Amino acid sequence: KKALACSLDVKERQASLLNTMLDNIPDLIYFKNIDGSFIGCNAAFETFLHVKREEIVGRELHEITDKFSELTALEQYMRLQQRSLTQTLVLDEKSYMLTLAPFYNEQHRLIG
Repeated sequence: KKALACSLDVKERQASLLNTMLDNIPDLIYFKNIDGSFIGCNAAFETFLHVKREEIVGRELHEITDKFSELTALEQYMRLQQRSLTQTLVLDEKSYMLTLAPFYNEQHRLIG
């Protein structure tokens, strides 16, 4: 029991550290499931959408805002190609350098 509790504690601390690191990166970072729903994001992405993380996770972009349809189209293209894509995108009159990358699990299966 002690080993299991220690292992869980280590995993919780690692997850907390990773979230803290992501939240301190000023770039917009988000990650999605294969179905297009958000798994997570950093604080900068929350601020960009003007939506709390709890309201982002589990939903698709079109459920949160009717803006940024270009982003959804690029994500769909990247999923079809199953390779990274770098593009400059103008959103809300600002230019963003966007890098989209497929997300694989340990078995190299596409998961997002």
